[in-house]
Amino acid sequence: MKKSFYIGFVVVIAIVLAIPFFVKQKLETSLQEHQKNMQEYGIDVKIIGIEGYFNSKTNLEYKISDGKKFFNFLLDKAQKFDPNVEIYTKTLKAQMSNLATPVFSGVTFEALLNSSNLLPSDYDMSLSLVKFSDEAMLEIQSDKEVQDLILPILNEKMLTLFIKMDQNAKIKSIQMKDITLAKQDEFDIKILKNKLDLDYDKGINGTYTIGKQLYKSQTSQNRLFSLEMDNLTYVFNYISQFNSKANISIENIALVEKKYSRLSSFRIQKLGVDTKVSSPNNINLDAYTGYSLKGINIQDRKMNYTLDEANLKISLSNLLKDDLLALSNAYRDVLLQNDRFLRQEATKIMLEKFVKIVNNGLKSTLDLSLKGSQFQNIIFKDIALNVDATIPKNEFNFENKQNLKEALDMISVKGSLSMEKSDAESILMLDRSLQKLVDLAVERQGKLYFDIEVKNSQLFINSNKI
Repeated sequence: MKKSFYIGFVVVIAIVLAIPFFVKQKLETSLQEHQKNMQEYGIDVKIIGIEGYFNSKTNLEYKISDGKKFFNFLLDKAQKFDPNVEIYTKTLKAQMSNLATPVFSGVTFEALLNSSNLLPSDYDMSLSLVKFSDEAMLEIQSDKEVQDLILPILNEKMLTLFIKMDQNAKIKSIQMKDITLAKQDEFDIKILKNKLDLDYDKGINGTYTIGKQLYKSQTSQNRLFSLEMDNLTYVFNYISQFNSKANISIENIALVEKKYSRLSSFRIQKLGVDTKVSSPNNINLDAYTGYSLKGINIQDRKMNYTLDEANLKISLSNLLKDDLLALSNAYRDVLLQNDRFLRQEATKIMLEKFVKIVNNGLKSTLDLSLKGSQFQNIIFKDIALNVDATIPKNEFNFENKQNLKEALDMISVKGSLSMEKSDAESILMLDRSLQKLVDLAVERQGKLYFDIEVKNSQLFINSNKI
């Protein structure tokens, strides 16, 4: 019994010890396949060495050997991810391909891949830029001052990415090494806590952050330029072209410029942008964009402007999704096609789809608010504008003028403009000719209101025809 136990124990240990050997062999085979795949994209991969038994450390070198092939690979990848960028990729291929070789050929990265040969686990890779293109390196080496600036960046591997991948080589996170580069009385650059986190549950979800950014240039004691911002955060969810949302926020933006005795500055405490595109029934498309600003201050020798808060929200709904896509594709063809007949056909399709979208009707809303705006002695405490616009189903077309007028008359706009009494006084300080419009205001709860309506192509404010 004991003998069988010991034999079984030894067998188990032998199997455990053998696992890393076979896993390591699989890793080497995968790397060889990786080499072949990368060659198709103009990249040579050199396996410098693999160390370790239970854990492998693989040293690699990636060198762009064919700049044009690599450039086309990048553009094709972008187009595959979003077909709408084809207009830009074709233009870049036509106009920039001759620059691909001097820009990319010879660019070299060193990589260190850490992996476990015993237990299934994530892969960790560091990827460092160690050489620019061959032509760029020749230019760098011909200028001592440029050498002193650029070579330390390469030699110290300042431009390094730390990449985490799952067992299927899907990227889970990318973090950039903190960059701190400075030369007294000349420049100061900082990019800190730069990271992208990804997951693939219900589409592509990501969070991209940069904790601190500083770009400062000083050419002399009399000339200074500085851009600084904190806590850039970009959160996105991409399921498809017509189902995605994103949010970006940035704090403490400060742009400062000095020219001799003149000092100008532009500051924002917080900037936010929200976007969302969805197709609830897979027929109609809804789109939303929101902007928010807090703590704006603009200063110059002759000006001082402040704004406590501003918000703008715009939405569109009931757009025909497929027709909007067809319109977009036709517009792209109008710009890209060299054949006159094909351009005319694309223009015809574009106009047809535009008319169809309008005929189906659509809705739009706009909400705008400004608080604590002050420029010199002009102060606006609290102004808000809300507008709802509707185009009902109609028979609009470009050929029938009467039909066009009827369609315009069908457009319905309703909204409200509100402000403090002191805000109305500030408007009159800017333009006294607006007194008649201000007199149309209705006071409610200490504020002035202007109820706006457009019907039959006529504008009404508080039921008064304008």
